[in-house]
Amino acid sequence: MLSLKHLEHVCLLKAGSFKTCRYCVEDDSDSTKWYCAKKTGNKAIIDDQVREFYKKMSDSSKDPKKQGHPLGDNCVGYPVLKFVEQGYDVD
Repeated sequence: MLSLKHLEHVCLLKAGSFKTCRYCVEDDSDSTKWYCAKKTGNKAIIDDQVREFYKKMSDSSKDPKKQGHPLGDNCVGYPVLKFVEQGYDVD
């Protein structure tokens, strides 16, 4: 799971803008825990969704950065570890 500081300062989870990392995934059973999907098989799915979103915005002449969707790629990524805290602030 990602540390609160990492979620706030790197993932920009509370930013509510295009700068929020697109690889943040909430735990299915605990809404206080978040994971990074960048080093999983979901990365390709997320990247495809973002490419489709950019194409849709381009086709409709809208600025994708003004839509409030997470589009960021904010760090190198972390493996999904449900019981180990991870982040820039964790040794």
